[in-house]
Parts: sequence; C-alpha cells; structure tokens
Amino acid sequence: MNYILVCAALLGIQLDNGHALPRIALASTTIMVPEANTTNLDGIQSSGPVIDLGVEHLKRVYGKVFNFSHEYLMDKSRPSVAFLLDDVQNFAAEFFYKNTDADGLAFLSSCTVEQNKILSFTKATDTLLGCSVGSVPVSPTETNGHCFGLAVYPSSVTMKFIYDLLMAHQWTIIAGLVDLPKIAAEPLSRGFRARFQEHFNGLDPSLKYIRYIDVTYDSNLGYPEIEKALRTLSQTSRIVFLFGSGKSFLMVLVRTTQLISIGHTHLQLKPAHFERPFRAVMALVFMLAQKTADRLGMTNGEYVFFMLAFNRFGSSMDYIDDGWWKVTDDKDESPIPSRGYVSRAAIVISFLSPYGDGLDTPIQELRSRIVDTARRNFNMTYPRGVPRSAFATYEMYVIYGMILNETYSRTGKILSGLELGTVIRNHSTFRLRTGLASFSAGGERSVKMIGEIVDPKTGNYTRSLLYDPVTGEISNTSDVKSFWPGGAWPPPNEPKCGYMGNNCSDSSKTQRELALHAGVSISVIVVLMIWTFALVRHFRQPPADTFTWWIISPRSMRTLD
Repeated sequence: MNYILVCAALLGIQLDNGHALPRIALASTTIMVPEANTTNLDGIQSSGPVIDLGVEHLKRVYGKVFNFSHEYLMDKSRPSVAFLLDDVQNFAAEFFYKNTDADGLAFLSSCTVEQNKILSFTKATDTLLGCSVGSVPVSPTETNGHCFGLAVYPSSVTMKFIYDLLMAHQWTIIAGLVDLPKIAAEPLSRGFRARFQEHFNGLDPSLKYIRYIDVTYDSNLGYPEIEKALRTLSQTSRIVFLFGSGKSFLMVLVRTTQLISIGHTHLQLKPAHFERPFRAVMALVFMLAQKTADRLGMTNGEYVFFMLAFNRFGSSMDYIDDGWWKVTDDKDESPIPSRGYVSRAAIVISFLSPYGDGLDTPIQELRSRIVDTARRNFNMTYPRGVPRSAFATYEMYVIYGMILNETYSRTGKILSGLELGTVIRNHSTFRLRTGLASFSAGGERSVKMIGEIVDPKTGNYTRSLLYDPVTGEISNTSDVKSFWPGGAWPPPNEPKCGYMGNNCSDSSKTQRELALHAGVSISVIVVLMIWTFALVRHFRQPPADTFTWWIISPRSMRTLD
C-alpha cells in the first residue's frame, strides 16, 4: 500500500512538473505561393524549412525548461501577398486569443513590408516581434522596443551611413529619380524610397537638415520620358538616388558611345552585319535618339548618382549580387544592352555579408540541413541556392532561445516583449556558430557597408568608402578624387540651375537647342542610311566578269585558232 502511494506521489510530481513547464507559443506569418514560385521569401516553401529547424533547435536545447509550440499564420486557399496584407492582423489576433493561457508569446517572422501590419498588434499586446528579412519598423518619432531584427540588409544602418555621407560632404538637397512602374517589384528601392520620404524633410530629429525631393518617370515611355526627368533634376539637385530596376539604372546612365547590342552580337564594321542593314541602322538611330545622363552632360562629375545594391562582396549564395546590373534577357533583341557600362559618376552602396565567403564549416552544415529539410518537409529545392536570409532566420530562433532562457533563469518569469527586446539590444553582440551578430540601438543587425566607384583605368568597381556602424566612421579606402570624372570631388550642393532655378537657359533657348540637336541627328541618320546601303550594295555586288560570262574573249578565239 505504501509502495502504491509513493508511486502515485512520484507520478503526481512528474505530472505537475510537466504542467509546470512554461508554455511558449510561437507564430510566423507566411503565405502559400505556387510551387513554381519558390523564390518568394514570404512563401512557406522558402522560409518554412528554416523555421522548422529553428523550432527544432529550441525544443532540443531548451525543451526541459519550456514547452514550445509553433503555428504558421496563413490561409492556404489565398496565396497572394495582397491577401496576407489584408488578413495578417486577423491571423495574429486569432492566434493571440487562442493562446491566452500561454506563459509567453512571440511572433518570429520575415517582417517584409507586406507583413508590417502586424506591428501595431504586437505593440498593443506587448508581444515580441522578431524579424529575419525585412527591417525593424522604426518610425521617425519613436522606436519599437518590442522588435529586434536579424536581417542582413538593415535599413537603419543604411540610413545612418547615407546621412553621415551627406553631412560629411555638406549635401543637404537630394533627389530620388523614381521609375514608378519598376519600383513596385524592387523591394530594396521600394523600401528605401519610403524611408527617405518618411525620415528626411525634418520629420526625423536624428536625420535633420536633409531635404528630399521625388522626381518620377515611367521608363516604359522610353527615353523622352527619361530626358524630361533628367532635365527636371537640373532644377532640383545634383545628389541623385536611383530607385527602380537594373534596367532603369542603365537606361539613365548607359554611355551612348558604347557598342549597341543587336541580338547576340555588337554593332561593328564587319561585312556580316550588313546582311541586316535595317536593324543596324535602327540601332544607330536609337543610339542617337536616346537622351541619357551621359548625352545631357550629367556624368562629367557635376552630379553624383547613388545606386543601392544588396551585396557585391562576400558570399553569393543567393545570387542577389549584381542584380541591379542585369538588364535584359540574353534572348532579348532590343537595342538596350543586356550588360551595360555604368557611368563613372555613379557610386554603388551595398552591404558586406556577415557570413564572409560562406565556406565556413558551420555555414556549410546549416545549408545542408536547410536543403534536406526543404526536401523532406516541403518537397522543394531552392532554385537559386539557399539565400542569406535563411541563415538570419535560423539565428533569430537561436538568439530568442538564449535570451528567453537567460532571463527566465535570472528572474523566474517570462518577460514581456518590450523587456525581451530591451535585453537583446543591451546585450549588443551574440557569438553564434554562424558568426557574430551585433545589434544597433534601434534593434537591427549591425552590418558594415561599402561605397564603390568605377576605376577609369580598369573599368572595374573599387572600394572607395567603408562604413562601420559600431563606430559610425566612414573611411576612404581609396582616393575618390582621382577616380571621379573631372577630378572635382565632391559635387557642390547647389543645383545646376541654382537654388531658385534661375541659372539655366530660358525656354526659347532650350527649344532652339532641341531643334538644332534634332536637325543634326536627322542629318547624321540620313548620311548613315545612305552610307550603309552603299556598303551593302558594294559587298553584295559580284565581280564584273560574272555579268558577261556568255561573251567569248577574242584572245580565246585566237588561241583556239
């Protein structure tokens, strides 16, 4: 009898201990994209394998301390991101009220622009929000202390770099050249244009003195639309940020003196090309007609064009590197080059990968585990390699587990979202198997950034600016002035037409110049057409004696006689 009572008591203690484990409910917002579209970072096929590994890590390492559960917030019948934008707060509210008995809740998700509607809900309920792809939502007037972000493309670091760069050169008037149809599909351009609009113009006390102006255009309307936008820039600013696609950038900056692509070849003076005279002439007409920044005299060093890129140095596992550089498909027969030369008057700002070359053993092992989980749980493979954001997602769960366990051991309770977020920021740096992860005061990952300029001697990009977010210092890794066209670095702050727009030519003179340019262009086109058809006729004309093969030569007759 006593033995039975002891066994019952021990069983009761074990049950009590089992129920005594604090219950932690986790959730991720995601969508079910079509199987063919496995590159969408919001899709469960892309993020799910890493999230599964993250939850598995928490259960394996801290399963004896906490009782973890995880749920994907999604509607499989509505795969579109637009639907997620409408429903994400409803998903979050449903999850929250289903788990009111949980000891702790956290949303660990990608936090792309489309999913940031969850921000107000998590803030109102003081729930921790972790981000692995998008930036931590920080408004101009307040920070969201309940958030932390592991994204390798942190916007807060970029904004601080850009601001420090502007102030160092006394550039206070800047403009964004925005290709409206293309920016919708470019998350980097879309996000930073929104940041510029929100944080500059005196709205953000920490980024004061900067005045930002949008100059919009539609690249689908061709070069006249680009020319119009560029002429507007002369009355606006000399400091220009390009927001759009790679095609947008090269349509604005490509040099007209380069060879123009025709199919898979280039326009050169070879007989083979004269078999296609019409296309050759049309390519030359296109070259003469396009009004790029180069033809308008805006690439001589008096203007500076900034392009924002994801990653040009470090590992290229996600093949995002140089995405802005790719313009058209290899089979595209348009005269726009598939790979063009970007002006020397452009500076490319990009992020340095926190994972180096991606060849370290921990990274290789994690990549293999992600690939295996994707095949096993989601029957999919990553079509372009495992993206860096996948490593950041896994790190998000690792850091969350470290902080949750540390604070619970120290305080004996589960801290609120604001308290956990504050601890993460104050912790500053975490040493993980995948590398170091440091946080800024805004709760985002600290990633070094670089600015690159074309070396005129080699035609290759070279590092010229290096920004350390920890120290806030910008160092010149090369002599910018020696690379800059004209050698007059930096360009002045005052717009080309003056602060009041009264230093430029009047409209009548502009019209005369346009008429003169049009006349010259037409004349050159006519001469080129005549010259081209003459050459075609010359190369196609057979030898003279082939027209008189039937005439017998008198010399031949005498020889025969």
